[in-house]
Amino acid sequence: MTTNLRRKPSEHVLEGHEFAGWEPLKPLSDEDRALIDVITEQYHGLSWPTQKIQDERLASLEGELVPVCSCGWRGYEEPWEPPGSRSTRGGCQFNSHELNVQMTAATQRQAAKTAATALRHAAEAWPGDQEGSQWLKERAEHIETVGLYDGKTWP
Repeated sequence: MTTNLRRKPSEHVLEGHEFAGWEPLKPLSDEDRALIDVITEQYHGLSWPTQKIQDERLASLEGELVPVCSCGWRGYEEPWEPPGSRSTRGGCQFNSHELNVQMTAATQRQAAKTAATALRHAAEAWPGDQEGSQWLKERAEHIETVGLYDGKTWP
């Protein structure tokens, strides 16, 4: 269950990595979850004094919150904030998560290009039979296609 009322799609959504809202750090009972749902559904239509009372109720129910991603990543706990004040894009932690995903993917692509180039070079310089050269060329093509060096070694 997420308790983010103003969730907007990110402008730079990575496939499989979309901010999924804020979740309470502590486990909640079904009864507490139902009460949180009722409070958050009515939240924006309430007067300011009533919102403050509901904020206190939500804070006591939810406690510290963590940002979550659609991939299953969960950030570190952050102090509770009212629903209207929560980041709709996950804040600094989620930005760091997205950057880490992008950097890992870039590193993997570069490693795959390097491995494919090395395998092609080895295939061209292969002094043995044609079968060995062909295996090296196929591995190079496979690595380029999937964009990831899978670590498969010579049979």
